[in-house]
Amino acid sequence: MEQKKKELVDFLSESGVLKFGNFVLKSGRCSPYFVNAGDLNNGASLEKIGTELSRYIPKETTLIFGLAYKGIPLAASAAIAMKNLDRNVRFAYNRKESKNYGEATHDDFLGKNLIGKLYDEDKVVLVDDVITDGKTKYETVDLIRNISNAEIIKQLVMVDRQEVDDFGKNAVEEFMKKTEIPIESLICTLDIYDYFCLKDNLEEAGKIFDYLKKYGTEKARSLLVHCIGQIAD
Repeated sequence: MEQKKKELVDFLSESGVLKFGNFVLKSGRCSPYFVNAGDLNNGASLEKIGTELSRYIPKETTLIFGLAYKGIPLAASAAIAMKNLDRNVRFAYNRKESKNYGEATHDDFLGKNLIGKLYDEDKVVLVDDVITDGKTKYETVDLIRNISNAEIIKQLVMVDRQEVDDFGKNAVEEFMKKTEIPIESLICTLDIYDYFCLKDNLEEAGKIFDYLKKYGTEKARSLLVHCIGQIAD
């Protein structure tokens, strides 16, 4: 396991962002683990994750776009980290509910559905906490493409859960194929699994193992290995 990824999983675990229990996801699946970016709730943790995200922001980026809701502080922290690298990149985010007063009465659709500015010449990086089946990402891509000619150059997430969609297809591969937008993640579920194997925490590693056996992509399942060294079926 790469040292940088080990340190990041350690940070997410120690800060309470990575949790174990019984969590019902937006997809309806019951997961034994959950990544709650809402617990990145202080200056130090946001500075840390913003710095990590900034490493994946291409030079040509003009706008970092946070997906409501948990992608919003991530995008803001990444923009601040970019400023520390002498790159003053704008950030914006979407609303889940349309606004019908204030700036929305002047900017029409933009004010109703977006906070921030979006220009046709923008090079946009989307930022969110996780990707599971990608449904929220599709909605955001459609929103941006329906109101501008801005180019979305990347979807960046903290964690790729490495799951299949409702049709049993690799959710990330399907998203990239349908939208022609590459996805990059700081870590994936297998990194979390490897981390707990290295920590000799067989209980948590076993929960991830069982979940990926059921919902993981073919590639993830083929790489999944028991802590005792047996390759999964």
